[in-house]
Amino acid sequence: SDAEDAVQDVFIEIWRSCARFDPGIASETTFISTIARRRFIDRLRQSGRIPAMDSLDDEEGAPVDPGVAATVEEDTEVAIVARVLADMDPEHRKILAMSLYEGYSHSEIAEQLDMPLGTVKTRVRRGLIHIREQLQITVGESPE
Repeated sequence: SDAEDAVQDVFIEIWRSCARFDPGIASETTFISTIARRRFIDRLRQSGRIPAMDSLDDEEGAPVDPGVAATVEEDTEVAIVARVLADMDPEHRKILAMSLYEGYSHSEIAEQLDMPLGTVKTRVRRGLIHIREQLQITVGESPE
């Protein structure tokens, strides 16, 4: 489905971009929400469901401030991502944060948390599945 493809695109981009994450620049929530927002906007533009900014200017009679629009979108996405992360089991959230945001390998996480490597891999996978499911639910509830 379209929602599943969108979620997959976001996860692929997060995976490809995780090495560029710098906690000194932005939080992990901002990092993920920025990727999700960009992918979402790209998909809407490709499908023709959102007009270009020029056509909005013409129709509304006043220019649209892209900074305000981006802030509103970012606030909404940050809230969605924060809710998804807050709903996760604390142990899964910690392991997932160490893997995705802090850049630890599965082996390093296993060593630091004194867990078997297989357990760490399973919990990372379950955490990602949980996030994917929650994003699909959220996308599914969005009006088109």
